[in-house]
Amino acid sequence: MQTLLDWRRIVDFLVLVAAFYLVLRWAAGARALRIALVITALYAGVLFSRQLDLVITTWILQGAALIAVAFLIVVFQPEVRRALMRLDRSMLMFRRPGNADPSQALSESAFEMASTRTGALFVVTRQDPIDELVDAGVVLGADISNPLIHAIFEKNSPLHDGAVIIEGGRIARAGAVLPLTLRQDVPLEYGTRHRAAMGLAERTDALCVVVSEERGEVTAMRGRTFLQVGSPAELSRLLETPSVGTTSLKTRARDLFRVRWRMKLSAIGLASLIWTGATFDSSSSIRVLDVPIEFQNVPRGLDITGQSARSVAVQLRGRRWLMDSNRISGVVARFDLSNSTRGRQTVHVVPGALNLPPGIGVERVTPDAVAVTLIQRTPPLRR
Repeated sequence: MQTLLDWRRIVDFLVLVAAFYLVLRWAAGARALRIALVITALYAGVLFSRQLDLVITTWILQGAALIAVAFLIVVFQPEVRRALMRLDRSMLMFRRPGNADPSQALSESAFEMASTRTGALFVVTRQDPIDELVDAGVVLGADISNPLIHAIFEKNSPLHDGAVIIEGGRIARAGAVLPLTLRQDVPLEYGTRHRAAMGLAERTDALCVVVSEERGEVTAMRGRTFLQVGSPAELSRLLETPSVGTTSLKTRARDLFRVRWRMKLSAIGLASLIWTGATFDSSSSIRVLDVPIEFQNVPRGLDITGQSARSVAVQLRGRRWLMDSNRISGVVARFDLSNSTRGRQTVHVVPGALNLPPGIGVERVTPDAVAVTLIQRTPPLRR
């Protein structure tokens, strides 16, 4: 019988936890957390209804889960597309370098617009996700350049009232709407742009840069602090603050338990629910399977002859829905002969020699050993 802590089950659980964590992060950012939890609950119900052999209930829950997934894809299509775009960017091993340093281009553009009294708002993201706090915006995915920034914030542009979101050294979105601050100690001269920048900065670790249209000032905001910047060089130094990609290994290990720990605990809980439903084994079904024998890594120059059995009868125990699936159709008894020598060899059929899926155990094997003879290969006759 396979143990509950079989290494394959442990790997399945860890992969499931990671998958749920990524889905929860995306769902929280896309404001689709409730429907994601409903889908998870439906699939958990499918697994447990299978365990109880509730055929009709399983069909209904499967159909409802498929409808919910289709609804999620249709309603949240922009968020799904944005997540795929981020995945595509993260898989790029080499990124085409821009023509200039992004921090320098942003700094120069900010002070050029300040000199012409052109209002602007930049958000440079760090580690914290901001998708759940930001509304609207046009997806760009463009390199940072002075002409593009000036075109976005030009007074006749339809995007000039929103914020530019900088992610990974590129302009991810333009015209985004940020949440306004709820603080009461806001300076009287601060307008809507400043209040929006403060609202996002106090909720995340992003750096927000505001160019005042009335006073021609450049203000940087991070956390609950704000600083009036006096020169492009000073702003460039603020923008060059190390991001998450340059943190030390010790910091990353510490953040593994400190950052978003509630979401990680939720992922572990959901993974435990699904994992339990998928791997719970109450030994409700027994089946005898005729399993073929396969020998691997036969030493060079040796041939197999005198094999005592071509297959073995394996009595399996597990849930009936696992037995009825195609997961056991490819079960093979494999034996490694790499350390064998010429002559009679006996190999024992142990559960580890069978490529069984998780949730299915071995009750009995007949025969429990197979004898095989290895002989020296005869060289081909020359004509």
